[in-house]
Amino acid sequence: MARRKLKLADLAKSLDIPYRSLQNYMYKKARMPLDVYVRLCSLLGVTADYPIQGRFRLEHHDLQQAMIEVFGEEFFNSIDFDEYLRWTMTPKRERDPARIRRTAGSFAVQIAGEYDQLRELNIKPDDPEA
Repeated sequence: MARRKLKLADLAKSLDIPYRSLQNYMYKKARMPLDVYVRLCSLLGVTADYPIQGRFRLEHHDLQQAMIEVFGEEFFNSIDFDEYLRWTMTPKRERDPARIRRTAGSFAVQIAGEYDQLRELNIKPDDPEA
């Protein structure tokens, strides 16, 4: 809230709950209902497990599937990783669905980790037109 310069009164209004209720939830004087918590997380742009994990995170499985959809199975089927997770393109192989998922998963973990760090540090990506 502090980073985004959000006030409790504005959040209460956005959540359509009384200010005093939100104040009690935030200062642990009352238990926050789950539906309010989920809406609050959504409003703040964090996953519901952020307070537990202490960091932002992307769902690796969802990201893995999205990457396969965007880049295609052929792309991931022609990539090899070394022991340091550096990747290189290799000649096309026979289609191996398990290998495609593993490779896309490795990319997803690396991208999610980098994304987590950027979000935690509150770094904005450079404007590509600048």
